[in-house]
Amino acid sequence: MIKDKIGIGSRLLEELIKKAEENSTLITLEVNTENLPAVNLYKKFGFKILGTRKKYYNNKFDAYIMTKFF
Repeated sequence: MIKDKIGIGSRLLEELIKKAEENSTLITLEVNTENLPAVNLYKKFGFKILGTRKKYYNNKFDAYIMTKFF
């Protein structure tokens, strides 16, 4: 069962990107700077860090602003 769950995030992100490409020129998101697995996943799919929102989560943790251009 664990094997089935590996890569689910990648598969979901691939589908989201495909849909977004049909209707827009970019995708922007925020992600906790400490969530390295998510940050690395987004980088793997071509997202770039364009900025940081200070104390974005619970007025404590910073968030990266990440964008992928098509």
